[in-house]
Amino acid sequence: MNKKEQEKYKDARPMGVICLSNWGGIEILDIEHGIDDHVIWRENYGEPKKAHRSKIDYKPERPCFRAGRMTVHFDEVMRV
Repeated sequence: MNKKEQEKYKDARPMGVICLSNWGGIEILDIEHGIDDHVIWRENYGEPKKAHRSKIDYKPERPCFRAGRMTVHFDEVMRV
């Protein structure tokens, strides 16, 4: 993501979260629709980190995206 996009999502309110520990987890900030759909996400363990963009993989059983080395399924995300 470029600096302009980073500034856009710096103070964005999350639309969904997935808890990874008692202290924090991953926040879903936005979903971009187009030829390839992407999800904008960031880690938050008490302090929000840098936003990232990942491609959504529409598998027949469960749609998901990659957050670093971890696969996050959308049915595990809690809507805020």
